Amino acid sequence: MPGRLTAVSFCLALAASALLLVLPAYSGSIGGQARQASLLDVNGSWALVPLSVPLVLVLIPLAFAKRAVRVAACIVLFAFVVAGGFTIGLFYLPAAVLLLLAAVLDPPPKAQAS
Repeated sequence: MPGRLTAVSFCLALAASALLLVLPAYSGSIGGQARQASLLDVNGSWALVPLSVPLVLVLIPLAFAKRAVRVAACIVLFAFVVAGGFTIGLFYLPAAVLLLLAAVLDPPPKAQAS
């Protein structure tokens, strides 16, 4: 089950990044006409850098299935959520919560039969 939770956490982070790229994040008026723009429209390809950080953080526990890796990635992802809370951080809160559950529900390693 923790492997599934980590995979779902990655899917949520991927969905948040994809939505943040295309959904309107900025609005204003130019010449009396309302205008909306996405992060990609306003910031260009540089918007991919902060949006890829949570993806990498959740991808690492998928590659290395150890509890310590999950806990470390969870701590850093929660720090990202808090640091970016007023901008994009809160979009990654569901992924961070699921990663925390994956770290907590990780079963102890099974003893190998000799």
